[in-house]
Amino acid sequence: MPGPQSARVVGVADAALSPSRDHQVRIQFPWQRGAQPTPGGLTDSASTAPGHAPGDQRAGTWVPVAEWVAGPNWGSHFLPRIGSEVLVEFLHGDIDQPRITGQLYNGELAPPFGGGLDESASHPGTLSGLHTQSHDGSGTQQWLLDDTPGQLRTRLHTSLADTRLELGYLVQHSDTARGALSGQGFELASQGWGNVHAAQGLLLSSSARGQGASTALDVAEAVAQLHGAQRTAQALHATLTQQQVPGLDAHPSVTRLREAIDPQAQGKYTAAVGGQAATKPADGGRDGQAPVERFAQARLLGESPDHIAWTTPASAVAYAGQALQLTVQQDAQLSAGQTLSAVSGQHTALFAQRGPIKLIAAAGPVSLQAHTGALELLADQAVTITATDTRIDVLAQHKIVLQAGQTRITLEGGDISFACPGQFTVKASTHPFLGGEMKTVAIPTLPEERLPLQTLSLDHRYHDDQGLAGADYVVTLADGGKRHGTLDAQGRAEVANVPGGSAEVVFSPMPGLFGRKDMTPTPDHAAHPADAKLDGVVDKYLAAATADSVKADPVKGVQ
Repeated sequence: MPGPQSARVVGVADAALSPSRDHQVRIQFPWQRGAQPTPGGLTDSASTAPGHAPGDQRAGTWVPVAEWVAGPNWGSHFLPRIGSEVLVEFLHGDIDQPRITGQLYNGELAPPFGGGLDESASHPGTLSGLHTQSHDGSGTQQWLLDDTPGQLRTRLHTSLADTRLELGYLVQHSDTARGALSGQGFELASQGWGNVHAAQGLLLSSSARGQGASTALDVAEAVAQLHGAQRTAQALHATLTQQQVPGLDAHPSVTRLREAIDPQAQGKYTAAVGGQAATKPADGGRDGQAPVERFAQARLLGESPDHIAWTTPASAVAYAGQALQLTVQQDAQLSAGQTLSAVSGQHTALFAQRGPIKLIAAAGPVSLQAHTGALELLADQAVTITATDTRIDVLAQHKIVLQAGQTRITLEGGDISFACPGQFTVKASTHPFLGGEMKTVAIPTLPEERLPLQTLSLDHRYHDDQGLAGADYVVTLADGGKRHGTLDAQGRAEVANVPGGSAEVVFSPMPGLFGRKDMTPTPDHAAHPADAKLDGVVDKYLAAATADSVKADPVKGVQ
């Protein structure tokens, strides 16, 4: 059979595709006659034979489909669907050895990215790519390449939840038409859910890299900014220590974060990766001296050379299980349209190194209360208490002492005492001394504040989900206290009346011998391994332990 011929793919009725396991389909040629010939073919009604064009899975034989690439467990996979027109060639001209070497568009259906000089798709055929349709025709997927001069773009799209990734010159795309400009860069959008997961760290940055001349996790700008935050925090902490302000030594958390991403500390590869030295290229070469950056621990880092804004018309939550530090080089503002509440479980400090501190209530009272301790007002110069209306009340349950230098006035019980080393002068137009009088002092009772205690749940298991039954544990609480106990038969325990904060738990080994619940034989298990195999296993795990930057105790955990 000389030369290629066209044919139609046929198969099971109402199915989009009915291939064989071996990447084969059935076809029917236009010159085949029968009950259901291909478009342009003839029926075989004048013959008593059933014909050779049934138009379904009974037609002809299985015909292999050629692919772009094909090999053992790799290659492309695009089968022509039922009704598609294909190009068929015959090996060595043998009609019994047909091969599908290509697929053809025809006038029945337009190509998915159709365009041209006489089309209304707003492009002269500059779109190319792949376009597929679900078997029931309800949705599409596509990879589009737009080669319009000066407007290059790539588009990955699925109609499910209208999920798409657009790269380059962004336009409003509809079917085969190019729409209005949307921007330049990339757009990742979906009408459904979106998730970004990175087990070893994630960088979100708007710092530019000219020609991409850097490594993936080069965060030099963020490292420099964290150095600045660290210096600011250390300087302020030194001032606070001098002024005896407690509880504000939070800069170690900034140090740990900075060291985890700083290539001059832990933020780098320490060995070759995939057989290639983990060093930055230098002078156009492949290898250099500077290390390639990486995050030492899983960190989420957001960085921008200009501004960062987080907005929502609803509510926002920020939570840290340990420390949360906000450091700015210049001004920090915190505003609330209604209520602003700041609560701490232990210390609260408000300190200004220069300038005044003002506490003003424009409409309403101001209350300073020390519920279980003393309240001090100290000033290096004068203290002025002024009431522009009505009066000033100084109340005490037992005693009031007013003293200036060596002069003192004491109000205690029913007595008033005046003491001074010099002259005592009383000036008034009259000096009436009346009989005694007593009035009760109404002092409000202050509440005793206590934070609610919590319950710490422990659940420690082996890798096969079997509990560490009967093991002892020691819990070190946030306030320094310790609790001891024993896990139950399921490896669980509850520690009641625990103060809030982090806790460290140390487990002892389980008493007795550990028995596997799942006794399914392990594949390739050797009951009596040779010494060489044992040495190989030991060397493997010793090497892995040496490479780890963090040594983990198998009986320790942090709850």
